[in-house]
Amino acid sequence: MRLNLTAILIALLLAASGQAQTSMTANLSTAYGANQGDTVQIGLSLNSQLALGGVDFTIEYDSTELRLLNVTQGPGLNNWELFTVSEDDSLSIVQVLAIADIQNGPGHPNPQDFYPHDVAAYYSFEVLTPITQTPVSFFWIRCGDNAASNREGDSLMVLSRLYDPDQQLLWDETDNQNFPDSMRPANIGLPDTCVQRASTIYYLIDMFDGLVTSDYLCGDANGDGAANITDAVHIVQFIFAGGPPPDPYAAGDCNCDGFPNITDVVCLVQYIFAGGPAPCADCP
Repeated sequence: MRLNLTAILIALLLAASGQAQTSMTANLSTAYGANQGDTVQIGLSLNSQLALGGVDFTIEYDSTELRLLNVTQGPGLNNWELFTVSEDDSLSIVQVLAIADIQNGPGHPNPQDFYPHDVAAYYSFEVLTPITQTPVSFFWIRCGDNAASNREGDSLMVLSRLYDPDQQLLWDETDNQNFPDSMRPANIGLPDTCVQRASTIYYLIDMFDGLVTSDYLCGDANGDGAANITDAVHIVQFIFAGGPPPDPYAAGDCNCDGFPNITDVVCLVQYIFAGGPAPCADCP
């Protein structure tokens, strides 16, 4: 009899912890500082402890505020052999389907490539209107939406918990008492009718919705949507080499003392490399 390696691993995880665990996260990023006419990018990042054979994700956006330009494969699906994109303009949704190994020749992904730990897909949008913020969210219309298969292809990993961009819990698929199917919001999660037709399903994926916002991120001096070492370099070049200022100016103020300076470089370096506090939460 063929052993289900995924089932064995899941059983060991649950036995060790005594409680349910997630073995995968799917995170839609936030695009900060968006203005009308800008091109912004949302990344779908995957982090999986299990070897995957395929993924299928569908997201929704507001087509009155955003226009989808393209979707491209990211490094999180390094050497994956199939990556396809399909759109439904009537619903303003876009589906990404990817398969690691289509068995069509001698070349195959490397062993580590079956464990995504990076951005799987980049979604580029044009901002059509002056916005404060507009969501980019996971969307369920088919039973197979927002799911991943194991490498053997005999098990399906689906939503465990769904969070909004502020990491507030929206839906818990495993908590039938507080989140019964009768209270399920439209187009969120896996209805019971889908589960009844499936053979091997595991609730293992925590998903986080994304956002396009005109707000900016403290510490993001170069405006790429993240506070990282490139922002420290940007501030150093601005202070000492006549480089361009942070845009907006206050985005370079990592420690929120009122203006970008060398202490903000220290703040970023400590945050990135030494476990220091994150750029201040009081950034306007």
